[in-house]
Amino acid sequence: MPRASANSVVVQQPRAMARRALASTRLWAERLAAQAPGAELTVLPGADHYPMLSGPAAFEAFLRALL
Repeated sequence: MPRASANSVVVQQPRAMARRALASTRLWAERLAAQAPGAELTVLPGADHYPMLSGPAAFEAFLRALL
């Protein structure tokens, strides 16, 4: 990731994993965002693996703010 030349967004979906794996998933997402130049971490509460389907309003707001 350190060689990425474009800004990046890491989106974590809290419901995508079992509760016991959530902490490691969040840690992974934080590390990934920290390694990519210009990256930011966004957590979409209540989202699952397909955030555009499980939380369309939150996903739309996220995209609108990003663009």
